[in-house]
Amino acid sequence: FAAWKNASREINATFMYSSRQSIGDPIRLWKDKQSLSAISFDVILRNSQDVIIIYGLEGLSKSDIVLQRIQFLPVEETKEIIASPRSRQTKYSNRSLSSNNTLVVVWQSKEEYYSAIFSQVYDRTFSIIGDAINVTGYKDHPYLYDNLNFDFECAIDSAGNFMIVWNEYSSTRDKINVNANVYAKKYGALGNVARDVFRVNQPLQSDESNSFPKIKSTSRGDFLIFWQKYNLWSGNSILLARLIGIENDGQEKNLLKKSLIYYFPPGYVRRELAMNDNGNFVVAYKSGYYSIGFLVFDQNMELITDFATGGANTESKFDLAFINQSKIGIVVGNSDYGRNEIVLKVFDLTGKALSETLLDNGAAISTKPILAVNPKGSYCTLYEKDRSFLVQRFDGNGQKSGKAFRINTFQFIWC
Repeated sequence: FAAWKNASREINATFMYSSRQSIGDPIRLWKDKQSLSAISFDVILRNSQDVIIIYGLEGLSKSDIVLQRIQFLPVEETKEIIASPRSRQTKYSNRSLSSNNTLVVVWQSKEEYYSAIFSQVYDRTFSIIGDAINVTGYKDHPYLYDNLNFDFECAIDSAGNFMIVWNEYSSTRDKINVNANVYAKKYGALGNVARDVFRVNQPLQSDESNSFPKIKSTSRGDFLIFWQKYNLWSGNSILLARLIGIENDGQEKNLLKKSLIYYFPPGYVRRELAMNDNGNFVVAYKSGYYSIGFLVFDQNMELITDFATGGANTESKFDLAFINQSKIGIVVGNSDYGRNEIVLKVFDLTGKALSETLLDNGAAISTKPILAVNPKGSYCTLYEKDRSFLVQRFDGNGQKSGKAFRINTFQFIWC
């Protein structure tokens, strides 16, 4: 399932079988109006016939988060659900989470003097469970940290329990300092509070701050929170993680042997996190001008291996995923001396290179490439070229399944 916004300011969608056969013509889900414009969207393919799309609409006097359910088989049916009928300025971020029986929509709203994160839970029939939840609990100051739209992340386990993590400038939560701390809150499948707001990181020094938290989960209910701490004056950064498990509650752990030096943007290190269902996780981060560093850990957060790969520069964008329980995949977009490349690399948990595939040498890298994995073992990459997006599929053995194909023929404004 693919959705995009074209030059006519429409959000269109198409559904394809694994054989790449499209089901009918693309359908139009939304067209911008003078009063409302779609500023972001997120999609989930729940099963072989059921699709969820959520998008944020922003206007001068009204803003909404809209949830749509699209059923392609046996007949096409679209059901629109207003998840957030509020006159609030929505931010450029919203998330949707799905388990077997639960759908959760999470979004951030902002008014003149405060910013807050909300969530809404739905059952498997898309009926609303309870009222919208004010996750952060604020009705006025302080603001939530908002930089490059990485202000919050969320994850869900197979039972429908979910956790939301965010950055926040606050002198009222713990009364420790006003630098950005990482906070989290856990909910049950019905939207009940399973664990109230808690600070994830250790107390900060006056010249330290945190940024860009990420979170992953295992099916059994462990949650791994990953974030970056940096010095406000030098820009030096370290990467930290904390495992919130069912059986024990871990402590903050520094993942790096030495600090990374980055100055622009202040405190930002490009990095990605992936986790398999056994609890192993891998961190990929820019470790030098031409290299990406990898850190692989077991379920107890003990380091398995530390390695790096070349073929990346300071402008590289990349995505990371476990292809199966023992293989790590990374797709990298590079631009160097006028040469653009999209490359897929596969490693085992020890860092041994298993394969390297050049996907394209003329693609754009303004958009981050995506690596998506099917639970049955196949996977695909998505990348931009000539103002369109292309998909390259691979089978479970890592062999290409046909040639790369376009999913649209329109000029993209934003996707």
